[in-house]
Amino acid sequence: MGASSPGQRWPPCLTNASRYTPYRIPDGYRTRAAGRVPVPVHQVFDLDQIQDAHAVMEWNEAAGNLVARVTHPSA
Repeated sequence: MGASSPGQRWPPCLTNASRYTPYRIPDGYRTRAAGRVPVPVHQVFDLDQIQDAHAVMEWNEAAGNLVARVTHPSA
């Protein structure tokens, strides 16, 4: 990005948005947002096992996401 010309406020994308194409989300992100890409889950921990989950993260043992399960008190 170059410097703005005299009299032009910066950034131009915020001052004259009609001159710019709208931001496009890449297709890979769209498929993830739509739930079509599987997410690898390494292990599910209950909240009382959070120290164990943290140890797994510290030792880089997880080959996927770690999930902390939280239950509502009335459940």
